[in-house]
Amino acid sequence: MRRCMIIVMVIMSMFFSIPVSAQNAAIVAQGSITVVSGDYSFGSIILTNAGNLAYDLVTLQDSKIVDENGNEISGFSLSFDRTNFIGWKAGKSYTLGYKITAGRNTPPGDYSLVLRFRALTSGGGRLYLLKVKIPIKVLKTPLQFGILSFYNKARPGANQVFNGDILVVYSHIKNIGHFNISAEATTYLERNKIRYLSTSKHVTLTPGDNIVKFEIYIPTDFPEGTYTFIYSIKYPGGEKQFKKSIHIGVGVNIINISIKSSELFLNEANTAYITLIADRDIPLRILTTASSKKGMISKTEKTVKIPEGTHILQIELPTNVSGDVKANILIYYGTKLLKNSSIEYHVVSYPILSNITYRKISEDMVEINLRITNKNDELIHSILEYELYTSERVLYKKSLNITLHPGSLMLKLNFKVPPGKKIYYRFSLNAFNKNTVREGSIILPMPSTPTSSSSTSSKLQTTSQSPSNTSIPITRTNQQDNKKLYVLVILVIVGVIIIGYHENMENKLKRAKLKPKPKKKSPLGRFKRPKIPRFKESKELPKK
Repeated sequence: MRRCMIIVMVIMSMFFSIPVSAQNAAIVAQGSITVVSGDYSFGSIILTNAGNLAYDLVTLQDSKIVDENGNEISGFSLSFDRTNFIGWKAGKSYTLGYKITAGRNTPPGDYSLVLRFRALTSGGGRLYLLKVKIPIKVLKTPLQFGILSFYNKARPGANQVFNGDILVVYSHIKNIGHFNISAEATTYLERNKIRYLSTSKHVTLTPGDNIVKFEIYIPTDFPEGTYTFIYSIKYPGGEKQFKKSIHIGVGVNIINISIKSSELFLNEANTAYITLIADRDIPLRILTTASSKKGMISKTEKTVKIPEGTHILQIELPTNVSGDVKANILIYYGTKLLKNSSIEYHVVSYPILSNITYRKISEDMVEINLRITNKNDELIHSILEYELYTSERVLYKKSLNITLHPGSLMLKLNFKVPPGKKIYYRFSLNAFNKNTVREGSIILPMPSTPTSSSSTSSKLQTTSQSPSNTSIPITRTNQQDNKKLYVLVILVIVGVIIIGYHENMENKLKRAKLKPKPKKKSPLGRFKRPKIPRFKESKELPKK
């Protein structure tokens, strides 16, 4: 009861007493107030008795909001959770709760809340007028943006962004207001003022913390290079934009493509080598096409999973066609072409020794025909060695230097051989230090009753040995020329036979007309000349 009486008396003395001593800055405030236009804010500030006086009662007399020039501003409403402070000793602090509302038309900016207090000291009963200023920040938007963050979804700790990766981008946005805010979020990459991979979405920012996140897929065929990544949030009355420079690459560096051999023989193994460095595990598709003047030779495709590190890949190249071969090697990651390289090599075909036949041209003469084929497009120098022998002796042994032109060469060799005996032969064609050998035997029949000689052609009994080292090209005779020659020979033979037949008939008629009369035989028979007598001589005298 006594306490209430004191409070009443103090209040009455504050209103009716005349002697008032004004003393500013006796109370100081800690903290500030932030509010958004068209919204409200509540909180508390700390008031401290910074003087050396103790007060029995401190009363909040009035409050106002002023701009930076000290002019009072309307459009705000204020309320406090208390107005009286009892027993406020020096150095003591009190908390003052508030709620402030800013009108929609309140311009954003810096203001001050001015509080005026009446303080009655204890004991002496002196009255003081105290004034406190508290800063107020009026915001245009309630959104507070955090930093922009992004990471690689497949490799969160990696700093690089590769084709085929998913880039996760996000930012924290805090809504300090009390109402939802609709916004439009957009991300894209930009280079040379051209936008790539633009993505937008509508977001609702609720009061409190919000995370706006995008997952951006970098296509496998996306061009490599350095881009500016732009992240934008458009909200009512404004826009916030973040920019960050990022580099996008494939993650594999193809160092070199080389070849095992640029010149080799038919069906000899040949290999292309691809040297590369991979910054990550990556699947590559390798397409290899090989062609020559004759057209496409082969087309192969394979997919290789490349682990991180340095590697040398091997690609088998075709050598089943002679001549100049061009191989194109294309390396893809997905649909993105990483490397297009061409390599050339020359394939040499060994000359082929085949179709050995013979033809009897007389009782002791034989013609052996050889076909040598050069499948290359250039001349080849070769040596043909041959040997004919019986089981008793060597009949012929010789070597010939032959230049083989592209195509086929028919070689005819005549030999005189004993009839009725088995004749062995061995032909060896040497080119590029490699031999192709054909062996066999022939037999010319013994001459029978004298008849008109007729030419015979037959195949030889041959055995072949596979090439042992190398082969070369030779001059060729066209097959059409050979056919014409065969037809001409046949016509000549037929003509000779017809002429011979006519001459033979004429000779028979002449012999029939001029046939002499037979001689008379002697009745004594054939006369035989007597032998000359021979006497045996002795070199010594007869012994007595």
